[in-house]
Amino acid sequence: MPSHLIILDVSGRKYKTQKATLQTSPYFQNLLARWDDCSDRQEDGSYFIDADPDAFQYILEFMRRPSKFPLFWTKETSFDYALYNKLEAEADYFLLHDLRDWLRKKRYLDAVKTIIEVKVLSEHQLDQTRYAADIEVQSFFGSYTGEKRYRSPCAIHTDNIRGCSSCAELIRAHGPAYDDPPKKLTLVTKKIEFDETVCVNEMVS
Repeated sequence: MPSHLIILDVSGRKYKTQKATLQTSPYFQNLLARWDDCSDRQEDGSYFIDADPDAFQYILEFMRRPSKFPLFWTKETSFDYALYNKLEAEADYFLLHDLRDWLRKKRYLDAVKTIIEVKVLSEHQLDQTRYAADIEVQSFFGSYTGEKRYRSPCAIHTDNIRGCSSCAELIRAHGPAYDDPPKKLTLVTKKIEFDETVCVNEMVS
């Protein structure tokens, strides 16, 4: 195998990479300086690393491309908090302080934003409304909860009932009357926006 390559045995899982990639980590810098006669070297030439092999996959990816922090998010499951917790512990162990601090501050939460808008529309307005495919839309049809419209109990007046004895008697007997509120459609839209700048490692020029 070429001298610039190295095989790591991370708790039973093998990873092949370049020595220059490992130099990103002060932990590996120290080990590389003494690995020629290191007791961690195995018979097959690989070097044993006692770490979580699942999390180390992302540690190695970060060392290869340290300009970007990882974003583990899907629409179905949201953030993978368990993986972030594992990765933070491994980043601390391998002395990748910029990655560790980014994870410890939970900066990844700022990378994904949910924009929710609530609108009350008529059926005519709904027919004229179009949304992009990536916007989730929910609708609720019902009575609009805005200002109530008062109705004259004696059906003679349209609004002002002052001085009408018939209205006064009906109100005392049955209470005030209101017109049925107009039917409206409540539309709730949800859109996911990503801020890629949050994942940029400013410590890497």
